[in-house]
Amino acid sequence: MPFRPLQHLVNVDEQLSFLGCVHRHLKPGGKLALDVFNPDLTRLASPVSPEEIEDTSEFVLADGRQLRRMFRVTAKRVAAQSSDIELIYYVRDPNGDTQRIVQAFPMRYFFRYELEHLLARSGFEIQNLFGNFDKSPFTESSPEMVVIAARKE
Repeated sequence: MPFRPLQHLVNVDEQLSFLGCVHRHLKPGGKLALDVFNPDLTRLASPVSPEEIEDTSEFVLADGRQLRRMFRVTAKRVAAQSSDIELIYYVRDPNGDTQRIVQAFPMRYFFRYELEHLLARSGFEIQNLFGNFDKSPFTESSPEMVVIAARKE
């Protein structure tokens, strides 16, 4: 389950429903791999800024257009552990015209033990917790939580 889809499920009922569905579709011992970002408390405590931050440098698409992606946080809901996010795509065609496309969505963040409890409640046992996609150990400064969980027998 790559690209953080669990973080698009903003309430516990949605999260448990999804994890229950995955559990029903796996055989005993079957594995679920997922990733969520590890919340950065400094960033979470900072005020909302209208600035766009580049997260994908400009590159050329197969059809010759150029794409650059930015993001920004437009609202933070600390009590709900979610933020409103915008992904902003700048697409420039070969004649120089640029199109700005905005994809807005809420994004939920999880802390380690909350994620562990959700998985346990849904019948999973965590086999590995990594701090990044290179399988480095999870630490408080890890950018990611990459989880490998097995359906309990």
